[in-house]
Amino acid sequence: MDFEALGHIASVVLIDYFAVIVGVVTGALFGVSRKLDVVGSIATALLTGFGGGVIRDILLHNQGFFFMEHPALVVACIAAAILVFSGAGYIRHLDSVLNVADALSIAFYALAGAAKAWSAGVNPVYVVLLGTITAVGGGALATIFIGETPRIFKSSDYYAIAGFIGAFAYCCCALADLNQFACSFACVGACLATRAISLKFNLTTKSAEASEDD
Repeated sequence: MDFEALGHIASVVLIDYFAVIVGVVTGALFGVSRKLDVVGSIATALLTGFGGGVIRDILLHNQGFFFMEHPALVVACIAAAILVFSGAGYIRHLDSVLNVADALSIAFYALAGAAKAWSAGVNPVYVVLLGTITAVGGGALATIFIGETPRIFKSSDYYAIAGFIGAFAYCCCALADLNQFACSFACVGACLATRAISLKFNLTTKSAEASEDD
C-alpha cells in the first residue's frame, strides 16, 4: 500500500473541505451585503462554496465530483450560511470582513483547484488554469445568479490575477518536487500577498477603451 499517495489524496480532500467552508462563509456574507433573504444568502453561499469546485471537477471529468461525495458537508454548509445570515447584523465593517473572507476564499480555492489537478496528473498548464478557474468560478456564478457582472469580466482589483499567481506558485513548487505543505504555503501566501497589495495600493485591472470614430 502506497501510504505517501494516500496521504496526498487525504490532504487534497482536506484542502477542499477548508476551501468550501471559507467559500460558503464568503458567499453568505456576499448575499447579506446584497440585502438578500435567508434563502438567497444560502444560495449564494453554496454557489460560492461549491461552484468553482464543480467546474473543476467537470473539466477533470474522471476524478469524481467532490460536491456529490460529501452530503454531510453540504448540510453543514447550509447551517453555516444560516448562522452567518443570522449573525450578520452584529458584524461591523461588513465590507472589510467580506474583503478578508474573499481573499481567503480565492487563496484556498486556488490551492484546492491546483492540488486536485496536480494529483490527477494533468499538464502543468492545466494545473494553473484549473487553479485559477476554481478560485474565481464560484464567486462568478453567485454574482451572475443575482444579476451582476462578475469582477473577472470588468475592471476590478487583482481578483482573478491573485488566483492565477497562487496556482502558478503551487505548480512551480510541485514541479520542483517540494512537499505538499511547501506547495500549499506558496500558493496561499502568493495569492493573499497579491490581493493585499492590490487593495492597499488600489491597483485594478483596466477596461479596454472603445475607439472613437472620427
